[in-house]
Amino acid sequence: MLQQCPPELRPQALRMLWQEAMSFSTDNLSTNEAGLQPSEAEAENESEELSFEGLYILLRENRLFGVLWIALRPGKTATIWGPSFLGTPNTEEIAELRQAIETFSEKQQLKLLQSVTPTAKKRHQELLHRLGFEQLTERILLETSCESNQNGLHEAASLKHSMTTPLDFRIVKPDQREAFWKTLIETQQQSQDCPQVSHVLADEDWQAIYEGIGERGPGYWRAAYLEEECIGCLLLDSPLNHSIAEILYMGIIPAYRQQGLGRQFVSFAKSFLAERHKRALQAWVDMENTPAMQLYQRTGFSMVRQEALLYRVAPFSPSAPPVVSL
Repeated sequence: MLQQCPPELRPQALRMLWQEAMSFSTDNLSTNEAGLQPSEAEAENESEELSFEGLYILLRENRLFGVLWIALRPGKTATIWGPSFLGTPNTEEIAELRQAIETFSEKQQLKLLQSVTPTAKKRHQELLHRLGFEQLTERILLETSCESNQNGLHEAASLKHSMTTPLDFRIVKPDQREAFWKTLIETQQQSQDCPQVSHVLADEDWQAIYEGIGERGPGYWRAAYLEEECIGCLLLDSPLNHSIAEILYMGIIPAYRQQGLGRQFVSFAKSFLAERHKRALQAWVDMENTPAMQLYQRTGFSMVRQEALLYRVAPFSPSAPPVVSL
């Protein structure tokens, strides 16, 4: 039997999700992603910042058998954690979960649902397919060192040789935020990052997403200027007391791409973070985004791990198979 998780069972349900997440080898989670994992602390103490309305449990003989969490995110999106089971779910239980996802998403007016799973976890991917998810892409977590400018003078000389005019990375002041978001939206035009879903969210949704992720906020945002024209955006993040930082977003407006400017973004990010005593810099990259992959490879990044990214887009397909009513 499927039901929304009551508060008294929440610690047990979250712990079950946490144990599954640990089985997915989370040692090298990105800094932002690690903050979204259902931690053991959350399993013991409810967090006021998280919504558990989308936390569902399956019971068998009045015992916890399965868990799925539709974790609300900014911009009318959600991340799916699980499903996790203490055995093999039957067809009726899968149908109940699928119906719950669709009903909850419609109630919350969600536009995009996403779930990530290690590429090797084929069984978990099959479960998500049964819940109506499609394969979006394979993504790679890349990492490079920030310490002591690892590539040294060679990198600096290469950058100097490749660039015509140095970019100026400026902090985004409060009265510049609106212009900054307009530039960020422009940088997403013709992007090769997950183009299948680029049309799903409105501009205000993307803005809400980027405003809502990360812990450091505007202090780690930079607008990239070529002379006096803003041509790109860089959003970094790193939790306090954490030695690893992450590129949450890096984009250049279409007219200035393919000019070698991306190397300056990475070089600035490394220097900026090294000054703040960060050991390493990470970035998630869509494997099909060839220019981004080439940029990161040329600037010293190496692969940490690979994942499959799956998605569902609302409104849901009317051709979905019949499901068991809740």
